[in-house]
Amino acid sequence: VGRGRGGGNPDAAESEVKERRVTKPSITPKHNSNPKAAGGRSILHWMKKIKQLKNPNKLKYFTADQVALHNTTDDAWTIIDGVVYNFTEFISYHPGGENTVMQGAGIDSTALFKKVHQYVNAKMMLEPFILGKLYSNRTAGTASRTS
Repeated sequence: VGRGRGGGNPDAAESEVKERRVTKPSITPKHNSNPKAAGGRSILHWMKKIKQLKNPNKLKYFTADQVALHNTTDDAWTIIDGVVYNFTEFISYHPGGENTVMQGAGIDSTALFKKVHQYVNAKMMLEPFILGKLYSNRTAGTASRTS
């Protein structure tokens, strides 16, 4: 008499379960499934790192043109929901890899971010790296611009 629903060989059933675990597709298929490829860095490593950091920057206002100048892997800024972030340090931690995260460098990446990361709180993930807010006509009377 076998065990479980299959009623057959328990070793074969266990092997089948292991096989399903290995081949089950990720819910985020574009993410890097090899943490060693990113130097052992992961989102969990990132969360541990930012827990220890505080944002020493006094918040400033930036124009979209100013943010556009910061679009390289050595100096990457983006705008999400009107907040300007310097995400240079985060590049090597992004699960989707450098090419994916760099799609948002130097631009307002709000729509792109929300399309892929509806469940992610950008302010929480990048809080220590908030530089300021996007300068607009609404803020013109209340803030000074910075380069």
